[in-house]
Amino acid sequence: MRYSRRDFLRAITGVCLLGYSGYALKRDYLPARLTEDKRQTLKAFLDVIIPADESPSASALEVDMAILGKSAGDRKFLVLLGRGCDWLDKQAKKLFNIRQFYLLDEGMRQKIVSIAAENLEGSLPRFFFERLRRDAFFYYYGNPLSWKSIGYDGPPQPSGFPDHSSPPGFGL
Repeated sequence: MRYSRRDFLRAITGVCLLGYSGYALKRDYLPARLTEDKRQTLKAFLDVIIPADESPSASALEVDMAILGKSAGDRKFLVLLGRGCDWLDKQAKKLFNIRQFYLLDEGMRQKIVSIAAENLEGSLPRFFFERLRRDAFFYYYGNPLSWKSIGYDGPPQPSGFPDHSSPPGFGL
């Protein structure tokens, strides 16, 4: 079977358009990093999950930065962060007529986060909430500055067990 020059040009044009559409999809829908507004939304969301009390808040211990660092090597996770932050911002606009989640007061933020937590299993808001809560706890409690509030003095090593030669106490 013989191909004409017109068939060849159609094929080349199709390949070029297909290649460009893949590039445009990656550029527009799979961002390399979050915008500053989305970073602020993420930070505010994490502070609702782990607010300051006897120990610092999630953002004070830079949990948001650890999660953003994790997203740098995981495009799917980065997309989840972007879509989750978009959802939070849309809820802020829908419920309170405020464009950004991070501009809401604490009570408003808590309401939106509780909506995400109570959403249907497998939905974007619920998945975003559960995944970020798990990751937030991992990074937060991995930091020794958070241990004070739970009464943990740290691992026994390298100090060892200084009272190893004494009989165990029973707290009497």
